[in-house]
Formats: sequence, structure tokens, C-alpha cells
Amino acid sequence: MDYAKKGKYRMSDAAFSLFEEMKQIGIPPDIVTYNSLIDGLCKFGQWEKVRTLFSEMVNLNIYPDVCTLTIVTDGLCKEGKVEDVEEVMRHMIEKGVEPNVVTYNVIIDGYCLRGQMDRARRIFDSMINKSIEPTIISYTILINGYCLFEVGKTDFAQKFFAEMLSTGLKPNLCTNQIFLHGYFQNGLVEKAMLLFHELEAKREDIDIELYNVLIDGLCKNGHFDKAHALFEKLSLIELFPNVITYTIIISGFCVEGLLDEAKDMLRKMNENGHLPNDVTYNIIVRGFLKFGKTSEMITFSKEMTGMGFSFDASTVELLIDAIAKDPSLLNMIPQFHLGNKN
Repeated sequence: MDYAKKGKYRMSDAAFSLFEEMKQIGIPPDIVTYNSLIDGLCKFGQWEKVRTLFSEMVNLNIYPDVCTLTIVTDGLCKEGKVEDVEEVMRHMIEKGVEPNVVTYNVIIDGYCLRGQMDRARRIFDSMINKSIEPTIISYTILINGYCLFEVGKTDFAQKFFAEMLSTGLKPNLCTNQIFLHGYFQNGLVEKAMLLFHELEAKREDIDIELYNVLIDGLCKNGHFDKAHALFEKLSLIELFPNVITYTIIISGFCVEGLLDEAKDMLRKMNENGHLPNDVTYNIIVRGFLKFGKTSEMITFSKEMTGMGFSFDASTVELLIDAIAKDPSLLNMIPQFHLGNKN
């Protein structure tokens, strides 16, 4: 067990001890107390203790409410136990606890994250059949699922989007970002750009996160010139790049073999008060490594280690290939040894 997990278990044990102490000194727990403790136990995956608490609650005539149901549902979904969720929900309904739209959203999202879109849609429809009105979040979750997990199913997402509009709900920034990302992921660059221009024409609120999706999508679909032009345009529309924006454009330069430009952008990023993160450094190290620029690669690898960052799996894989071809590299990257020791 790693240190992070040990720390989490210690925290949950401490919470449990405090809970027992409350009971011993005569402070009776209520539904809020139980929900708080169950929430923590769910996050740490301590399901046996959750079951124990459920039994204890019922024995004390404190019955789980819709908040309890949603907490347990969320915890199970995050562990990929979506089928268990439906069983819990059926049991709770039998006990008179009706799930609300938040509970349904959690289950729909759980199925979407597993790519089980038919089941996600079935749960969505059952929610409507129970006269529970979906929110913009409900629709956005399903649209995200169709765009990201059903390759070639962006038409389904569009139909669903039209259905959402017919209810009077309006898309938010998150919905638009999901559509853009979905279009780019499916290689539908023209549709993505059409949507973007429509948002511009409507003077919709467009933030840097949406531009990040746009710039990244253009880079990954072989339109780096357009992506770079959009990047340069940002200051003119009073939007300013963040760490993600800089990292995307640096990655684009590296893919194109424009390593001097990538290096200049890294420095510019620093000058503008945005410190590169581990993703940025791994991208630039891989970029220089791929094009055989060993000296610069070593400089950046030492720089990133000095900032407390380490190589990710993709960088390590490239380094191993490079060292196999030129074993002398091993002595030139001392932090590579340190990374393997820890």
C-alpha cells in the first residue's frame, strides 16, 4: 500500500474514532453526521464500514435519505460499480427514498464513463418517465458520452442536443466545449470550426478553456498554422493564455519540429508569469529527444528535475529507446537513475 492510501485510511479511522467518541459522551448522531461519515468512507472505498453504518442507522430509526443515496451512488460509480448502484437505488426506492435528478446524473455519468451509452440513455429515459426533469447537466453528461465514447456517433449527440433545446434549456460553455472536443476527436474539423464561428457570431461568452479545446483540436488534426494564428490572436480579444494553452502550443511546435520556437515559447511562458508544469517539460524533452537534439534535451531534463518534476511513462519509453542506441546517454542524465531508485 502506498503512502497516499495509508494517509487516507488514517484520516477515515480518525473520523470513525471521533464518531464513536461522540456517541460515548452522549451526542447522538443524526442523518447529517451519518451522511458525512458515509461520504468519507465511500471516497476511500471502505464499503464494509458503509454497510455497517447503514445497519446501525436503521437500528436507530435514522433512515437514509436522498442525500445518502446520492453519496453512495457517486462513490460506487467512481469505482466503476455502476451495476451495484442500480441495486442500491432499487433497495432505497423500496424503502420510500426516491432518487432526485442529482442521483440520476451520477448514474448516467457512471455508465457514460464506461462507454455504456445504451444503459446511460435508458437511465435518462427512466428519469423522465418518473417526471423528474433533466437539467443542463443531465444533457451535457450524455452529450459528452456520445461525443467521446461513441466514435462516429456525434450525430446522436446533435439529435440529443436538439432535444435539449426543445425543452427550453440553453447550452453552457461546458456543453459547447464538449461538442468542439467531440468534433475534433472524430476528425470533423469543419463542423468544429462552424460551431466556433457560430458562437463568435452570437457573441457568446467564450473563455480561454474553449480556446484551449479549439487550439488543441486544430493541432491534433494537422492544422498547426491555424492553431498558432488563434493563439496569437488571444491578446487582441482580451483573453490570455494559461499554462494549458502554452503547453498545447509548445506541443504543436515540437510535433512540427520547430524546436527553437518551442524553446522560445517556454521562455515567453515563464516571462508572462506562467510556470511550466511537468506536462510542459515532458513534452519539450520528448520533442528534442525525437529530433536527436541530445544536448538541449539534457538541459531541459535537468531543469525539470530541479523544479521537482519527473519523467512520465512516454518520456521514459523514449529515453530507454535512445539509451539502447547510445548507452553514453545514461551517464548524461543522472536524474534518470534517481527516478528509478525511488
